[in-house]
Amino acid sequence: MNNGFDQYAVVSSFNNIEVRDMEGGIAALIIGDSSAGIDSKTAEWIAETIEKIETDIDGLVIVGCDNAAIKVDAAAEDVDSIQKFIRKIKLYNKPVVSIVSGPITGAGYDIVKNSHGVVAGADITKTGYDFKNGVLPLGGGLTSHIMDTYGMGDGIRGMDIIPFLKVLVDRIILPSKAESTEDFIGLGLLPKDTVVLGSDVDMVAVAKNKAPTMAVEGFKPYVERTVTAVGTMGQAALGIVLLNRHEGLFMPDDIYEKALGVVKVISGGDVPKGTEVPEEQLLKLESEYFKNTIIGNEVSA
Repeated sequence: MNNGFDQYAVVSSFNNIEVRDMEGGIAALIIGDSSAGIDSKTAEWIAETIEKIETDIDGLVIVGCDNAAIKVDAAAEDVDSIQKFIRKIKLYNKPVVSIVSGPITGAGYDIVKNSHGVVAGADITKTGYDFKNGVLPLGGGLTSHIMDTYGMGDGIRGMDIIPFLKVLVDRIILPSKAESTEDFIGLGLLPKDTVVLGSDVDMVAVAKNKAPTMAVEGFKPYVERTVTAVGTMGQAALGIVLLNRHEGLFMPDDIYEKALGVVKVISGGDVPKGTEVPEEQLLKLESEYFKNTIIGNEVSA
């Protein structure tokens, strides 16, 4: 399925997905050609399979994020099962390292954003979401960005987080032009500690070594948190930013409408400013945003 993994035994497979034993306590989750998309049954299989091996391994490597298209039908449970699978990656008790070798958008980006480590080629040309073509947040990537941004204010009494949320809105909806992996790291769309490799370097070997190295260096499983949301007051402030972009002809009508929904998620929903909002609620808002915006059409995300 992937030349870099052919030497490793297949432990389990389903549709276009394989789990292989990379030896040394490392397993690989390989997402193959997904032109047909990853449906809810496949997503459920992935979540269940990586949970079964969690206590037996020291790390998990994911490859094929650039193949991770998700086909979403009209049923709400399809959306929920897909988010559950990607959330399992975030909350995994062992280091999860994603290999990025090509453009990653939508669900593939959600996987990478929720991984604990990233190994990437130097010439990535596209990452994030594509609002123009309906490739929107779904699997927790947006929530991960939100938690990172609100986290900037942790421990700083009275800090105004709105300016940072304005930057986040632009980063998610209308990111600046980028031509390389380093550019995406600079924009905050890829983690600062992303390992960037040249074309002559064995990415599989580097990723395999990175997972146990993270464990030795003190990896700690992710713990869900709450944020002090900006609420409806923040929605209004961020909405003005979008309106200015729209009226200034920087944001087309179709993107503007989709962007308003993103602002609601970022603000923590229709709650008063200062409300403590659990991360789980942000994930629910992200899922509902996708359902309300897209459901009814057959979509690849």
